[in-house]
Formats: sequence, C-alpha cells, structure tokens
Amino acid sequence: MTLTSQHKIDTVDGQSLSVTVYSAQESDAPVIQVLHGMAEHAGRYHDVAQRLQAAGFTVWLHNHRGHGERTPLGHLAKGDWARIVDDVARIQSTLLGGRKLILFGHSMGSFIARDVASRYPDNLTALVLSGSNAEHAGIFRVGRLVSALLATLGGADKPSALLTQLSFGSFNKAIQDAKTPSDWLSRDAAQVNAYIADPLCGFDCTAGFWREFFTGLIRVNSPSIFRDWPASLPVFLFSGSD
Repeated sequence: MTLTSQHKIDTVDGQSLSVTVYSAQESDAPVIQVLHGMAEHAGRYHDVAQRLQAAGFTVWLHNHRGHGERTPLGHLAKGDWARIVDDVARIQSTLLGGRKLILFGHSMGSFIARDVASRYPDNLTALVLSGSNAEHAGIFRVGRLVSALLATLGGADKPSALLTQLSFGSFNKAIQDAKTPSDWLSRDAAQVNAYIADPLCGFDCTAGFWREFFTGLIRVNSPSIFRDWPASLPVFLFSGSD
C-alpha cells in the first residue's frame, strides 16, 4: 500500500492545486488537514504529518497561494483571500468522502481555518488553532489602508520590506539577546536555522499580499463570524508561552 500520494485539484479560477496525502492504514481513518503559516510552506510539516500518520490519521498538506510552488512567491491578487479559503473547501469536497475531518491551522493558517469554519462548516469535526490571536479589527483596517496605499503607488506586486518589518520585525524585539532576525519563531534553534536556510521561507511579501491578508484578518476578527460556527464544534487553541 502506498502511504503517500499526490493529488491535483482544479481551483475555482482554473489553477492547479497540489495536495500531498499521507494515508493511514485504515481507509476510513479521520483526516487532519494542515494549513501552514505565512512565508513558509507545507513541506515544513512533513515530520508532523508522518507522526500523525503513524498515530492513525490521514493527513493532507498543500501550499496556499503565494507560497511554495504556487508562484508568484509572496504575492496575492485582489480577492485571493476568499480564493484561499475556497481552495481549502475544494480539497475537502474532492477528497473527504464522508470521513471525519479535523482542520488544523498555524498562524496565518489559523486565520484561514477560522474563515473556513464560518463559510464551510459542514465538513468539520474539530478545529485546531495554533498561534492564532484576536485583535480589534480597527488595527487591521489601518494595516489594510497602508498596504492598499503602497499597492496603489505601484507596489502591489513588489516585496515590501517596510510591511515585513512592521509585523515580523516587531516580534523579534521581545526576544532578549536574539541571535537571528527570526528568533521569535521558536525556542528550538534547529527550527529557526532551518527556516532561515530554506529559500521558500522568510521572504518579504508584497503590498498586494498584505492588503489581502489584512482583509482576511478584518473578517475573522469580527465577533459576528463566530455565530457562523456550529455551536457543537470543538475548538482547541494553543500557542507559545509568549
């Protein structure tokens, strides 16, 4: 039996979406769909997927738009936040086949998962949110305004070091004696070094990406969105201590 396979799924706008499936021995095993974070890629979850597979789960990994093999790297077109959410749902409708589904999202992936739970709740058995947060939507409206302005001034498809510094750069300020610009990522130095060495991680995203990302953050931080979640949906939240 082949325990790892690749599946190609057509998106709503005609793109080809590649999904890596780590199949459990049991054909009806529950599925864990993993949604990776910003400026990283699904391949970083290979070891996690193998461990979950060994524990009896089937695991799905794919790259969001603007990540991994889905070029242009670090860029999103206008309206892509909703398309990212739709990509997740299309994978479910194509591959799930009536099995139980646990949706796992880390960081940006957790925001996508929260939106999926609002728009497409019917397939979900449980929701796992890693490194998520909640802020007043007004903060993100300011961010969207700035990124939209930069996009209008010609930076829509250009990497924005300014917006990267205003976000990830502020994370590292809280780390005492930081040895790298990415020490905020983890206490595990090996993981930090692997992230830095990976050409598909840690890139500056474009102003167009940030505009779409802030659009998503405004949506998922609206209190009304939680009324769309099934009242019986189990939700597990966890994050680093800081």
